[in-house]
Amino acid sequence: MITLADLTRANLEGANLPDGRTFAAWLVDPLADICAEPEARKRAVAAWGNHTWADCPMHAAYGWGGVEDVPKKIRTRVATFVALFDGKHLPPPTP
Repeated sequence: MITLADLTRANLEGANLPDGRTFAAWLVDPLADICAEPEARKRAVAAWGNHTWADCPMHAAYGWGGVEDVPKKIRTRVATFVALFDGKHLPPPTP
């Protein structure tokens, strides 16, 4: 089982995150390299603000029920997204 960090109220300015991107890069496009398909991106953006796996952007985009369902090649990126998203660090991206 993958445990996600609780980043609520964390100061991430200048941070390098587990997926190799900086926090600044996450702010530019939180869905980069996760939702490449336009329809998946639209579904994720439409679900922005929802914070359970039943209705979060990752579930809306791909139907994943948890981080364990994510393809291994992007699992760290999605886990990083979830930690940042749940900590309310990510602004809504453009569709």
